[in-house]
This record gives sequence, C-alpha cells and structure tokens, in this order.
Amino acid sequence: MNNEHVNYKIDGYMTNALLASFVSTTAVLTVPLSATKAAGHDGWMAPIIATLSAACLIFVIYRLGKLYPGKTIIEYLPLLLGNVAGKIAGLVYILLLTWLAATALREFIALIFGTGVFTITPEIVIGLVLIITTTYATSSGLEVIGRTVSIFWLLALIIYLIFNLELIPLMKVSALLPVGEAGAPAILKSSLVPHGFLAEVLILAMLFPYIRSPREALISAHLANLITGFFVTLTIIAAVTIMGADMTARSFFAQFSIADLMPTFGVKSFLVFIWIIGYWGKVALAQYMITDGLAKLFGLRERRPIILPVA
Repeated sequence: MNNEHVNYKIDGYMTNALLASFVSTTAVLTVPLSATKAAGHDGWMAPIIATLSAACLIFVIYRLGKLYPGKTIIEYLPLLLGNVAGKIAGLVYILLLTWLAATALREFIALIFGTGVFTITPEIVIGLVLIITTTYATSSGLEVIGRTVSIFWLLALIIYLIFNLELIPLMKVSALLPVGEAGAPAILKSSLVPHGFLAEVLILAMLFPYIRSPREALISAHLANLITGFFVTLTIIAAVTIMGADMTARSFFAQFSIADLMPTFGVKSFLVFIWIIGYWGKVALAQYMITDGLAKLFGLRERRPIILPVA
C-alpha cells in the first residue's frame, strides 16, 4: 500500500495555500456571473452563505480525520460504509476529482484564449504544456506542489488585493441598494453555485493525513474558506458597483471586463499571471489526489506507474 504521508508532512501555511488556491481559482472567476444572474445586485450575499456551509463541511472532515488518523477518505470510506459500498463511494470521489481537473483545464484554456493572451497557438499545445508541468510536479510529490503553490499564491494574493484597492475610486456603492431587494428565495438560489465551488474543500479529506497536525488542518481550512469567501464577495461587489448588475450577469470574466475600464497599463497581464498560477496549482493538486486515491483504492504499493495514464 502506498503510504507516502508517513514520510513527510506539510505545514499549515502550505495547507492554506493549497486549499485557497484550489477553491478560489474558479470560484472568484465564475461566481460573479451566476450570483448576479440569480439575485441581481444582492448577489454579493451568495458567497457569504456558502462560506458558512463550507465551514460546517470542514468541521465534519476534521472530525472524521480525528476518528481515522493517518487515513485519507478513500481508506476510511470502506470502514464507514462497508467494503463494497465504500470502494464504490471512493471511486465516485476520484471520478469527481477527475471531472474537476478536466474542467479546470478547459477553463484555463478558455481564459487564455478568451482574454486574448494567445490567439494563434493551438489549444492542444497550451493544454499539453500545462499537463506536462503538472505531471512532473505530481511525480515529485505533494510537498513540491505545496511549496510551489505557497510561494506563488502569496504573490498572486497581493496582486489581486492591490487590483481591488485600485478599483475603489471607480465604485458606486449606491448600486448595491436597496439591500435585500431580490428577496430571500432569489438570494438562496444565487448561493447554489458558490456552494458547489466551496464544497471543493472536500479535498481536505484527502490531504488530512499529510498535514502536520489535525489542529493545523482545521485552522488552515477555515482560513482558506474565509479568504475565498472574502475575495469572491469583494469581486462581486466591485463588479456590480462598477459595471452594474446587468452587465456583470453577462460577463464571463468580470475581472477582465473591469480591467478594460482602468487607466492603468498592463492590468490584464497581471490578472492572467494570477490565474495561470491558480489553474496550475488546481490541476496539479487534483492530479496528485487522483493518482494517490487510485493507488489506495486498488491497494497498489506505488502510485508512480499510474501517474502518466492519469495525465
């Protein structure tokens, strides 16, 4: 059986970086459109509701991690549900991760071409370059992915924060009024998509035995959840107060639409850099979790032989 987590542990900062990067990469980019479609200018409440639900999910994963120390969700599902049902549930979990990785890859390509970064280069080339680099990281181990993401993630976070601070003079807060006009049913409906993205913290159930201590896992996961919720909310508020709810509801990449309205030169380039780092980390982590999960599901002694087929 592959028990790599016996050899090393990642710290709380790496855990926070991995989780926040994994969830926020797609949530910050796509939630503004869906939330404002459902609730108009009240869409900023959607990620707040989803953040509270994600906090409950994190606590459940934490308790399960404490009950089954040193085991990932793939290993303790058969103990919870029985061998057959547990194996099937584990396979479903791995298939979900595979879908997330494939979707993230497709979103990455759409972003690169949709923002005009590349126009002539074939899409397959961009996809292959990303997969080759994430496969190399996967073969090197979780610690390498964690260190890489934690270094660049902090830089990306600072750049995105500065970007939002520069938007303050352009914001018209009156666009958010009256608060609650959409009504409770519409606001709750708008939180469905954010719930889906923030539920991605479920990967904590795979990371748990690799983290230095359960306490660090719990604190880091909650911090990542709060950071993601904050930036998704901030993005929706910025988009609605600058472009209006109607235009935000039609904008696939709200941040890049806002960047077109800014006088600062080269803003889009910095934003693209942020999402290149984010998507690389998301695909790399998902790829690692898939190979590790398959190795544990089928009782393989090593995960290396399946790294390339998974890629």
